[in-house]
Amino acid sequence: LVNYQVSDKLAVWLLAEASVTYDTKGRPNTQQRDRSLVDLEPGVDIRISKSFTISPYLNWFVNQPLTSTSVNLTANLTI
Repeated sequence: LVNYQVSDKLAVWLLAEASVTYDTKGRPNTQQRDRSLVDLEPGVDIRISKSFTISPYLNWFVNQPLTSTSVNLTANLTI
């Protein structure tokens, strides 16, 4: 995870994830062309108020095209 605080209300970040799994015969999924081993998630954290932050981000599996399902949004409410 790389995170850069632009201001007190805005942060930009990039998360990279990698995964190798094995089937029941001990074979890794590295040979499956329809399965991505790596995904990148660039996003921003936008602080709307002292207790509310939204975080839009992309979830891009690098062997697949970006689609509308690649766009995500999380919201954080601190009470």
